[in-house]
Amino acid sequence: GADKIRLNPGNIPQKDIREIVKAAKERGIPIRIGINSGSVKIKGTLTESMVSSALDAIKLLEDMGFEQIVISLKTPEIEETVACYRRISELVDYPLHLGITEAGRGPLALSKSILGIGMLLYEGIGDTIRVSLTEPSYKEIEVAKAILQALSIRRFYPEIISCPTCGRVQVNLRDVLDRVEREVNRLNKVYPEVKNLKIAVMGCSVNGPGEARQADIGIAGGRGRFALFKKGIIIGSYPEASIVEKLINEIEKMTKGEKKWKS
Repeated sequence: GADKIRLNPGNIPQKDIREIVKAAKERGIPIRIGINSGSVKIKGTLTESMVSSALDAIKLLEDMGFEQIVISLKTPEIEETVACYRRISELVDYPLHLGITEAGRGPLALSKSILGIGMLLYEGIGDTIRVSLTEPSYKEIEVAKAILQALSIRRFYPEIISCPTCGRVQVNLRDVLDRVEREVNRLNKVYPEVKNLKIAVMGCSVNGPGEARQADIGIAGGRGRFALFKKGIIIGSYPEASIVEKLINEIEKMTKGEKKWKS
């Protein structure tokens, strides 16, 4: 079985589309009209052609009494993809499935999906998303979750903020951050509430304390020691060797306590 099927009107004959729609209607299965820039017939601009193709397919399905419709209009380019979704969102009320197609892999591919999908979601456009990478599926899901969390749409894991380090750092911040991430990831699997935390791991006493105070809990380093902050208040100062244990203990207390930090 299937929860939803994708139909590309650019490479399926209309008589076959009618058979597919009939079968989907009988089984109550939604259809995503998936317009792809690689298969659409260009008349005028690419945006006009893709939106027109989507509208034609919508009319065909509606004429058959089928309205369980989702729409996607994907291209490999951010500007074209965003323009297509902006336009179709003005014309129809059907759910929109967002994505950048043929993105590839590596930093550029990640940037395309993050910027393209992120821009549209920020504008309130889009109902579901797919990050398309030439990578294992779990990596696509990780990026999709990160986009949603960065835009405060969903929470999947705690947010750990840290400084990029500079000449003022007098602790091994990267090592401390590695240990904090491992322990926090462990806690996140045990305590669901931990995903709502914002945790700061800062390396110096100049900007560190101020940024640590803006988090639910955090640490700021200086000369082999770290100050431990909770809700903007210093609650202790500890050697570098023991700071991760102290931080994690406090996070566990917060999780088991009144959870006043929960967003």
